[in-house]
Amino acid sequence: MPRPREFDCEKALEAAMYVFWEKGYEGTSYSDLSAATGVARPGLYAAFGDKHALFLKVLDHYAKQETGFWQAALDESTAAAVVTAALRHSANANLQASKPRGCLGLNGALACSDDAKAVQQRLNQMRERAVETLRDRFQQAQKAGDMPADTNADTVARLSVTFMQGIAVQAKAGTDKAEIDRMITMMIAALNPLVQA
Repeated sequence: MPRPREFDCEKALEAAMYVFWEKGYEGTSYSDLSAATGVARPGLYAAFGDKHALFLKVLDHYAKQETGFWQAALDESTAAAVVTAALRHSANANLQASKPRGCLGLNGALACSDDAKAVQQRLNQMRERAVETLRDRFQQAQKAGDMPADTNADTVARLSVTFMQGIAVQAKAGTDKAEIDRMITMMIAALNPLVQA
């Protein structure tokens, strides 16, 4: 009979998430993961598979735990409120004092070798889904008469997500919260004519 696992998989997954979040996919080694989780490489392989498989599990864990603000923003009653909530909550998520700065997905995909193209592709697909979800929400707002019909919903969604990605990069680079808040205020003011009926 196989020996029972002697570690908590959820705790190991959480620890691995923080390593990937801080160092990115390619910057993270199995030695880093073993040190953070307290689990030797064979145990990690047995529980999660190779580094790629572990990273995909970490992404799912991160999405469940760290991106609840996204649905909350989409549930706002007006398109303008959606934009404001998405930008403000995204910034807060990227600036948590007790967690690595920036976005795990963005940190993981900025620099990838040919060996990690599958990871980069998965992260790009996730970002594209975010654009599509926001575009769909804007199109609903247009049908409800809450957003100008002549606004290009796809372009505003892409602009919003691009700005959120830029905030994640700024957060990772150490830009302080006050400066990020000022940038968000200016971006909201620029977007408001496009999203307010």
